[in-house]
Amino acid sequence: MDHLHLNLDELTLLASALLGYYQACKEVHGHGSKTLAVSALVKKVQHKIDFEKQAESDRFNR
Repeated sequence: MDHLHLNLDELTLLASALLGYYQACKEVHGHGSKTLAVSALVKKVQHKIDFEKQAESDRFNR
């Protein structure tokens, strides 16, 4: 599986879209497996955003 490389702006946009999708899944499916899967994906993207922000900050502070 190829890895998707996104910059911080693209990651932020993806997170926003996923959060909207998560809310829709929650309304339609409740707390079922699909909602939990989307929630896990949101958390992974948010973790990647945090990591990229920290890396950017570290580069700036050098």
